[in-house]
Amino acid sequence: MKSFYSRENVTVYNGDCVAILPQLPAASAQAIVTSPPYNVGKAYEQGNSTADYIAMLHGFIAGCAHVLDCGGWMIINTADVVCGTAERDNVNPVLPLIDEFAISKGFTLYDRRIWQKDPAWMRDQWHSSTPKSVDEFEYLYIYKKLGTPSYLLKFTNFMRQIRDEQKLSNAQIDSIFGFNGMAGHWTTIASQAATPTPEQWETLKDKLGIVSNPEIENIVRYSNQKLRSRLSEKEWTEWGSRGVWQIRSVRANNDHPAKFPLELPSRLIRLFTWEGDTVIDPFMGSGTTAKAAEIHGRKFIGIEKEQKYCKVSLKNLQQASLLAFQHSVNPTGAGA
Repeated sequence: MKSFYSRENVTVYNGDCVAILPQLPAASAQAIVTSPPYNVGKAYEQGNSTADYIAMLHGFIAGCAHVLDCGGWMIINTADVVCGTAERDNVNPVLPLIDEFAISKGFTLYDRRIWQKDPAWMRDQWHSSTPKSVDEFEYLYIYKKLGTPSYLLKFTNFMRQIRDEQKLSNAQIDSIFGFNGMAGHWTTIASQAATPTPEQWETLKDKLGIVSNPEIENIVRYSNQKLRSRLSEKEWTEWGSRGVWQIRSVRANNDHPAKFPLELPSRLIRLFTWEGDTVIDPFMGSGTTAKAAEIHGRKFIGIEKEQKYCKVSLKNLQQASLLAFQHSVNPTGAGA
């Protein structure tokens, strides 16, 4: 599959994500951060029925289920259709269109947040003549793919092989530390698989004569990162643990008709992934998620149907390279 653009840690594809996502390596990404079309009659939605729209959403979700590793995140920024459709007057909720299908594909709705944006006074002219509210918020639906992450399976397979080669029991491994139960987590393929702490791992290597293995060493380090270290204490208090995010809308949609602010994907990427993880945006648009991923040290794959927006995204990625350097000097700065 040929990419539109590729360099270290960044790949962009020009095409339909429903066709492209299944062609990417299975279980290769840690997060999807995206905003699918809202079915509100934008130019790139012309000619599509509600049935077409639902089929597109389901194809996108199926592709996400393929490419995400277990434990990974499918984060969807979306909104209800508030002005009616051909099938239904007034508000058309979006969650029923995605939730049941997502569950059937192995996801659970882990969390949801509200993005409180600028009120759309000019667009929603009914506010002056009806009791309807003005449009000033969107949803962030955060789905988690169920199952044991592949890196944990690699570790437990490795430890199980060591145990069996040395004809040891889990109880004998536990006895090294004077307590019971942990060796079962280190050698299982079940849902409670785990790695030892770095200190426990050094003891295991010494007592069991385990030869240093760079991949396994990296897994132990990766799995022992502290979740709270992703943000500062101030950030955890102000937005990391809050259900409503107040973020100003983009001031000008001059290069794409439906942009979201850089702050939105930046928060999601920092909250749900680690540096070095792979983030995918299947509806890349002008490349705001790409820019956020680059700034915060994540690998990125973008998919965009319209070639003109692929070209726009490259400009954003060029800006992001400079911002990424600035961020490496001041990690709480750009996009935080």
